[in-house]
Amino acid sequence: MGLNWAPPAVGKAVLVNVPSFDVIAFEDGEPVLTSRAIVGAPRTPSPIGEVRSGVVRFRPTWRPTPRMVREGLYEDGVRPPGPGNPLGLAAIRFDEGGTIYLHGTNKPKLFERERRALSSGCVRVERIAELSAFVLAWEHDEVLAAMQGRRSFDAPTPGLPIVFTYATRFALPGAEEREWPDVYGRA
Repeated sequence: MGLNWAPPAVGKAVLVNVPSFDVIAFEDGEPVLTSRAIVGAPRTPSPIGEVRSGVVRFRPTWRPTPRMVREGLYEDGVRPPGPGNPLGLAAIRFDEGGTIYLHGTNKPKLFERERRALSSGCVRVERIAELSAFVLAWEHDEVLAAMQGRRSFDAPTPGLPIVFTYATRFALPGAEEREWPDVYGRA
């Protein structure tokens, strides 16, 4: 299953390819940022389709989803903002709302794994600071200051397209096409 998407020739967009465990930011049709990602586990897959960025929440509070509560996965409930928070220090939320985000993590060692279908549906982004700066059109230092600040807040985005794809044949920018694992058994 190949990729049936092309970045816009003008403007910005973000591509999440689930089987390759990658997030790629494009500007004017060219890749400007690539980051390793952790995607939804086969039991809790990441969505496929297009959304638009809504806000970047700096220093987010984590709450278990209704499914997590139902299945008894998290008994201790809400996690306050900070380095121990499962969302990390920034989360890109979508204008549609919902409980799926692009976000940081409190477990960066997981990015070292080859197969990274480990989350409850969200996409953890290794380079969340850089991706947040790209989405917001902020300087990297501004994003780092917001992540390390004392308060939580939402920074509105210009509504960039974020495309979730499932391409098992895919070429990362500057590389040859290769086969990626069919992590959800869809190909």
